[in-house]
Amino acid sequence: MAARLTAATRASARWDPAASPLGFLAWAGAFTVSYTLLPVFAENQHTKCLAGLARAGFGRLAEDWLARCTDPFPLFTVLVEWTYRLTGAAGFYAWPVLLFGAYLAGCSLLARALLGEERAAAIRLPFLATVVVTHSALLSLVAEATSGLDLGWALQSGIASQYLLGPVFQPAMFGALLLVGVGLAGVGRPYAAVAALTAATLVHPAYLWPAVLLG
Repeated sequence: MAARLTAATRASARWDPAASPLGFLAWAGAFTVSYTLLPVFAENQHTKCLAGLARAGFGRLAEDWLARCTDPFPLFTVLVEWTYRLTGAAGFYAWPVLLFGAYLAGCSLLARALLGEERAAAIRLPFLATVVVTHSALLSLVAEATSGLDLGWALQSGIASQYLLGPVFQPAMFGALLLVGVGLAGVGRPYAAVAALTAATLVHPAYLWPAVLLG
């Protein structure tokens, strides 16, 4: 029996976003399709990207007064600058996909921490599928049309609508690394947990206190 459980765990690990590149990419892609992304600069993230785009030579943004103000997100600005230099605006769609994958990896790590390796492996596929579905844009549309409540947003927005994810590339999305940090701590990897929490804080300084409390 133990041998069968171990074999099942190894097979399940192939689709674990926290354990294998295949699982990470597959689930990140599925989540992106389900959650959906808006066109680049469709919402307020253009203000977060302005300094990086100005440094990259986008249009005449370097002449804008906002580009010369104190930058509250210096590391994010560097990411924006070099993403645009290397890939153009297309790269701004790639970062959210990676962060969606990180979010799912954090969910998987938390399941492993709470349930143990064997039990988490037994429910991995339905658990992750449930996470994807409950975050889907289609669920939000159906729920809002039938009940007037945006269920998908209510499930992830938290207190005072302080959300980790969003349909556009912006610093807040790196909050997914907070979830990764908690999950890593739960499975006994404290140094990796601190690294994930620190990375979230470096990109978005507002995550400093949550990172300290979670750490």
